[in-house]
Amino acid sequence: MSEARERLRRLLLVVPYAVRHPGLRVEPLAERLGVEP
Repeated sequence: MSEARERLRRLLLVVPYAVRHPGLRVEPLAERLGVEP
């Protein structure tokens, strides 16, 4: 799998989590997953 697709897959994991936790800062979580915010 290409790096871009892996990054997209991680982003799709982060987004629903962020939606369920409106007060959550997405940037640190995204950085930990290696995704650009």
